[in-house]
Amino acid sequence: APQKSGTTDMFDRITSHRNVLRGVPKEPMFWSKTLFSPDAASRSVFNLSSVAAAVANPGSMLLDGSANTLYLRWGTCTTAELIRRFQPDAKFISVLRDPVTRTYSDYWFFGPRRLPLQAPCYPDDDSGTGGSPEHFHDFMRREVAAIRRCFAARGEEDCAYDRKFNTYGTTNCQDLGKPAGRPMVSVYELYLRSFFRQFDRKNFLVATLEEVNTDPTGFMRRLFRFLELPEVPANDTEVWHRLRSTGKTASNHHVTREYPPMLRETRELLQEFFRPHNERLEALVSWEEGRGPMWAYNGR
Repeated sequence: APQKSGTTDMFDRITSHRNVLRGVPKEPMFWSKTLFSPDAASRSVFNLSSVAAAVANPGSMLLDGSANTLYLRWGTCTTAELIRRFQPDAKFISVLRDPVTRTYSDYWFFGPRRLPLQAPCYPDDDSGTGGSPEHFHDFMRREVAAIRRCFAARGEEDCAYDRKFNTYGTTNCQDLGKPAGRPMVSVYELYLRSFFRQFDRKNFLVATLEEVNTDPTGFMRRLFRFLELPEVPANDTEVWHRLRSTGKTASNHHVTREYPPMLRETRELLQEFFRPHNERLEALVSWEEGRGPMWAYNGR
């Protein structure tokens, strides 16, 4: 899952299972950034004691919680192709947040607090932090138009992996090398399609963040079965306490804050943009009719 989709919370809950060993850090970004780093030391991203423990205990596993593995590539080689060459039996957990709210959260998380008052990226406001629903609307109006022009000229998948769109966005703070409000990252079906070309569908567990938060315990039981991990004993109260928590373990709380509601016209703009991609996503992952649409505005 990309950033702002509950990856930190999910990582903490999965690694609460006593057979799952933590890699250090939570997001080693091995496949998306460090694999081809000229600095050999930077490739040693997993805690060596955890690796040794995993080798010594065949029933255990390591988890990579990197959020950008989904949408980056090296040249013309996607991360899916790289992983396939080294780990053909890898399993993937993809928890997807409503693209509209993920994009808005992305704007506030990566923008005003990280880039205070650096016009034209974020205008000043009464709070002194920069950013506003009106500014976000202007971002999205221009960014969606740029993405659609690219789709028409170059094709959807080529544009999806263009870092102008999935790393910085073309109309915000690219000159400062900072991401903020990237709707392209929320076009999940284009990225999952490349993974499905490399791996069998049974290697994927796909869910929405909204359904996970509705029944976190049920989802974690389903996830552990998917990973073929032993069931958590009913008397292991420490693990069950962590599994039942929802959104309470994020380590990035220092940059998380309340932000004003999105403008109605912005929500409608983004829903209209994402709707056809969401419907194609449902078909791609064989989303069951009984679960309803992934997000209510899909119009199924």
